[in-house]
Amino acid sequence: MKSIAAIFAIGLLAALPGNATVSIVNLNETSIIDFQSFTGSGFAPTPSVGQLDSDTWRVLGLDDGNTTFGGTHTSGDFARGTSAGGVTTGGVYAFTVGTGNTALGVQPGGTDFTPGSFVLRIQNNTGGTVSSWNLSYDLFVLNDQGRSNSLDWEWSTNDTNYTSLSTYTSVEAAATGAAWANVQSPVVNGLNATVTDGGFLYLRWIGDDVGGSGSRDEFAIDNISITAVPEPSAALLCVFGCAALLRRRR
Repeated sequence: MKSIAAIFAIGLLAALPGNATVSIVNLNETSIIDFQSFTGSGFAPTPSVGQLDSDTWRVLGLDDGNTTFGGTHTSGDFARGTSAGGVTTGGVYAFTVGTGNTALGVQPGGTDFTPGSFVLRIQNNTGGTVSSWNLSYDLFVLNDQGRSNSLDWEWSTNDTNYTSLSTYTSVEAAATGAAWANVQSPVVNGLNATVTDGGFLYLRWIGDDVGGSGSRDEFAIDNISITAVPEPSAALLCVFGCAALLRRRR
């Protein structure tokens, strides 16, 4: 997890378990999504303990099909349970990626998540339009297999047209004594994405095969950080604007 002190340095902190609906109510409040209560038990609109909220999360590209926002998907590929890694069956897991740290994960397979995606739906309930966002997350990989896979991070405001935020491709050669590693923690500040009150920002993690052969590495995402950034106040804009005007007049 990120330092709580560091979060308070930039604004308020709202800790959200993975099974909570992600609703942004306050500007400049940082919401951190972790998965400590997730047990790999699937997705439901009124999630039980160990499940994720399907109003917030959608999974595409599994052998058992796709989940839907608001649907109930609590068996098979959608609910593979908990694991420390090293699994061989494709699907969604609650992976233990470190001591006391659980993350939302996937084991890709020949017909699972190749391609496939996790989609997170974030609702703007601030009472006004949000045009700027600060975002980050942690990506964990268990490189125990001899195939290279990608997991790219993207955003959208309509769930149709997506734009890249970061890209990652796993190492093709399996690591000796492979263990979970935090391989990427991308930070995006000031993302220009206009979301009206009641509208949604979508974040998508999309994966696919890249190279090599045989089985595939496991991937997990964690510590998703979301902040709706307020617009500069009129007074602040005046300060900068007036200063620039004075410089031009000298």
